[in-house]
Amino acid sequence: MSEAAKAKLDSTGGRIYEFLGGQLVVSEQEIFERACALPGDMVVLSGTLVEGIGNKHSDIDLYVIGDELPDAQRVGPRSYIAHDGSRVRAYYDYLSAGGFGFDVEYLTRAEVEGWKDEVLSLYERARASTKILRQHLSDGVGDGLHKLRVGRCVQNADEYAAFFDEDFWNKLAFIFYSNRKGGYPEFKDIMGAWGSGDYDTSLHIMRETMRFELAALCHLHGMTNGRTKWLFQNYKRLPERFQGLVREVMTWLNSERLTDEAKRDSILTGCDIIDRIYRADAIMLRERAPLSYTPEEALRMIEEEYAREVVHDRQTIAEYEHRRRVFTTAVPDIRSLFLASA
Repeated sequence: MSEAAKAKLDSTGGRIYEFLGGQLVVSEQEIFERACALPGDMVVLSGTLVEGIGNKHSDIDLYVIGDELPDAQRVGPRSYIAHDGSRVRAYYDYLSAGGFGFDVEYLTRAEVEGWKDEVLSLYERARASTKILRQHLSDGVGDGLHKLRVGRCVQNADEYAAFFDEDFWNKLAFIFYSNRKGGYPEFKDIMGAWGSGDYDTSLHIMRETMRFELAALCHLHGMTNGRTKWLFQNYKRLPERFQGLVREVMTWLNSERLTDEAKRDSILTGCDIIDRIYRADAIMLRERAPLSYTPEEALRMIEEEYAREVVHDRQTIAEYEHRRRVFTTAVPDIRSLFLASA
């Protein structure tokens, strides 16, 4: 839990939460009033302010998990209400003229169990192959689970703690890693644009690829915030041993390239930086085993997958060399692979 989520006591002994240096103060009493929860429901205070990365335009998120969704009478009049049939799925209220708001979402225990089942099923797919995982969690599942992870349960905390364990959260993070890590089609797009002299497109795809490769490292470290707009905040939370790599990526991303020669040089430098991200990935994969595959296990899976390919043409060979490079330095580096195929 971030420092921003730690409660203090007011003069009456009630808990209060302060965010952004006291710009926003929320009492636990107000949380309960806005949750409109039943005594048996779990109430989770969450959002990027609770996570410690929010700003003055961020909202307070509340998740209320019970046996059924509330009816409109229990929730009462609100600024914006989203219905699910005759029941209330979510509502939004502004807190004050300052722009802060409460975003309250209602879930059933059965729905959360379904989310967990979806994660475990997709994790098994991600764990069984080194290919980029093109299938994502259903809309809202990954973000909802992340907010439940970083949140603070303020009602029925024991039941909430029993819903999840740390292995589950690491499996969720591994799914995000498998979605974000580079795939050969993206690498081929960079090479294709380069080969046709379209260095602007090649550089654009390289930039996006690098951002997501570093994001994949964040997920390997256990981060479950998968929202693209928070990538740079995730980078800052990597361990100090990787901050030199973060600075290198940020310098590259913010560098000016005005000529074709500068763009070509930058793309090749990008290949070198991605190589270094792969080396950092290998460190994290080994440390996260057995929830993730080790580099050695990944290489074994790659050879098994390669043996099952019906055709070993030039593109297939290049693709598997690229995948091997993610896990070992015993094959040509990314720059060499790029120049050989571009």
